[in-house]
Amino acid sequence: MAKISAFIARSFDDSDSPKIDPILKFLDSFRSNGFICETAERAEVESVSKKVRGIIDECQVFVGILTKRYPVYDLGPRFRAAFAVILNQLTPSKWTPPLWVMQECGYALRGEKKLVLFLETGVEIPGLQGDLEYIRYDPTDPVSAFQRASEMINTLLAAAEGKFVETTVSSAAQGGVAEAPAPPNATEQEAKPDMLEHFIVMYSAIRAHEWDAAAKAYEGLLAEVRKREPDEEIYWKARYQSELFQAGRSEALEELKSIASEHPEDPNPLGQLGFCFAHFQRYEDAVTYFEEAARLCKTREGFARMKLEAADAYRHCRGLEKSREVLVGLLASSEDFEDATKFRILNGLFDVSKDSKDGISALAFAELALGINPAHSDLRFSVAYYCGELEYNEMSLRHYKVLCEHDPAMKSAMNNLGVAYSNCGFPILAFSMYKRAFELGDTLSASNIGYQYLGAGAKEEAVAILKQAQLKKGCVSDVDRCLAAVSERSDLEEKEESDKLEVARKQGAFLAQLGSALLATEIPMLDGIWNFPFGDISLHLSGVKLRGSVEKTIEKPPLVFATLLGSAREPSKEIEITSFLGKITGRYCRYSLTKRSIKPQTSALLAPLETPESSSEGHIVFENDGSSGRAAELKDGRLAEYYTVRRTRVGD
Repeated sequence: MAKISAFIARSFDDSDSPKIDPILKFLDSFRSNGFICETAERAEVESVSKKVRGIIDECQVFVGILTKRYPVYDLGPRFRAAFAVILNQLTPSKWTPPLWVMQECGYALRGEKKLVLFLETGVEIPGLQGDLEYIRYDPTDPVSAFQRASEMINTLLAAAEGKFVETTVSSAAQGGVAEAPAPPNATEQEAKPDMLEHFIVMYSAIRAHEWDAAAKAYEGLLAEVRKREPDEEIYWKARYQSELFQAGRSEALEELKSIASEHPEDPNPLGQLGFCFAHFQRYEDAVTYFEEAARLCKTREGFARMKLEAADAYRHCRGLEKSREVLVGLLASSEDFEDATKFRILNGLFDVSKDSKDGISALAFAELALGINPAHSDLRFSVAYYCGELEYNEMSLRHYKVLCEHDPAMKSAMNNLGVAYSNCGFPILAFSMYKRAFELGDTLSASNIGYQYLGAGAKEEAVAILKQAQLKKGCVSDVDRCLAAVSERSDLEEKEESDKLEVARKQGAFLAQLGSALLATEIPMLDGIWNFPFGDISLHLSGVKLRGSVEKTIEKPPLVFATLLGSAREPSKEIEITSFLGKITGRYCRYSLTKRSIKPQTSALLAPLETPESSSEGHIVFENDGSSGRAAELKDGRLAEYYTVRRTRVGD
């Protein structure tokens, strides 16, 4: 039996293990057929070491596993937006794999090795040349990739034993096996990296304190900027010094200040000074630089970015109200802002409201933000967690469920979805989520599984044990009844889940309306007679206070035993007083409603009897013209009862 030696280039990041381990197990299954794989040690990655080069030289086949590592965003005409990718403010349009894996692939190409390359969905290879054939690999559905790889490996094994394998299709798209391409020519090998590659290398080198490598990459970047985007040169000079300073090179601050002095009308050096001082928690200084940079910005988007940074710094030095004031001011003039900027403003308002313990406003702003970018997993995760803290369990369930549906490998969301199911009273669904999260490597879910066993909600385990019992001689009828009960409970939970999600849908819709009402710049005219479920009431607006009260006489029939005794034949009368008090913000009203009853006495010498006061609270979102509003009454502090209020008469 012929043997083929293969070298595997891969990521060693723990988060990539669930994607890479199935490939390693698949490749190992060919060991008995003579396909022998080895890989480098963790400590030998990051560069193509001499030892690794030696292993590649000796092997016959190179296997590259190209998983997602660096996000790449479609930058459009202005390259400055590239750094927003690093800050996770933009959604990547594609990904590049680990740099050292790309380097090892390039070395294998130059050595004319046979290549088997697994390319994760969404990954693109900017640096390798040649007519390469990749096996597209979807970690959630690896079957087709393994079928294609099996064909390639069996072809290599057959060729090693001298067997002839006819290949009639040459196109990779049609399933053919391509020959290993010739190594790139000298021009290709010496081609300069593009601007983004220079930037990634520079950024990574600074973080690793490899100053010479950083300087070299910076010079390459600056040369490209001067050719492509010369008006961005000051930005990148300031950016470089800012990154150096934040990484510990103290002398870079003076260089950055010199750049600012030499270009007093350019906002970029001032903005970078703001980042420097914010990094070291000098927030008062950071605010000064961000505000001055905003004043100098010539574009609306640039102005918004600097004001957003100022708002974040204000939170740390002048309080949440000042930060909120800046953010609300930005949003009030956001009609010409890009959606990404509006999203950041609303995200900031979510954080500020959350820190201010204003839960309802925080959730309202979050719903508006997710309406702009529903795929933003970080915000959705934060909102889901916060909903759990506020015991809005249905909304927490809804958001975690969306996260898991769009990323089945997000183990932390899977575990928290289990918690949300448990909080909603679904122990079987909760156990299922805990189990899946544990299979993905989440250790926290293991403790949750333990608690679920105690609560007897482990459906799969329960079914397995019960079915084993059914096979035993003399099985009692209780086993059959218990098995039926497990099935009934599972069906019931799935139905109740739909009901909970409908509750969450109504809550989300109302909160989105509430968020828009909070941001209204004008208070509508609200004076008049308003119809509520309890009846009509006259409301009057004074400043931001909306007040009103109504009295209603209620006749109650005499007690039966009193009538039999010949006394109190006339109905008794009570006066029911309902008082309304609300605070207006834009078109939004947070109200409290109190009710009390007074029973007049038959004798003028006796004081009227007064019943204990009852109260309720809620929220109203008024229409723009003030003619009606959508109200939600709070039950146990949460949105519950919804109804519409209408103005039946204007004025008193």
